Amino acid sequence: MTDNVQHWLILIMRLSGRAGTPRMRIWRALRGLGAVVLRDGVYLLPASPSRREALEQLVGAIRELGGNALLIEVDDSAIDSVDVLPSLFDRTPDFQALRAAVVDWQQVCPQLEERDAQRQLTQLQRRLQGIVEVDFFPGRESERAIMALAEAEAVFNRCFVPDAYSAL
Repeated sequence: MTDNVQHWLILIMRLSGRAGTPRMRIWRALRGLGAVVLRDGVYLLPASPSRREALEQLVGAIRELGGNALLIEVDDSAIDSVDVLPSLFDRTPDFQALRAAVVDWQQVCPQLEERDAQRQLTQLQRRLQGIVEVDFFPGRESERAIMALAEAEAVFNRCFVPDAYSAL
């Protein structure tokens, strides 16, 4: 890939409707990679070696299930209205929902047992990591979510590690 040209991976697949559980597994894997649906059976991702490898494995799995799959890589010149593609990957709602969950956690943190507070904070951190991994075009909302988690860690420390703050 060159610096100025964005490459895209397009997966076109067809899998029998009778393969409900395997179809759901494929769909979850695509969602986990951050793929967006262009239309039924057509998925899009920004190209990278790791995403290409993951999609190639899915192609193999789809074919093993008796389905058909085609994986192609194209650059910007092959796509009309390429400037709208990054907006398809907008993770703003995910980051906003996470920030709301962080606010809720911060409000209840002082009433929680340390172990429960740590477990919930760890879940929030994992949730952030999961969103960041599929945020191919980061913006302001990702920064705000990262800052919210940093503040949540400070809240945890104020609640459960008071000696660290009394020394400051």
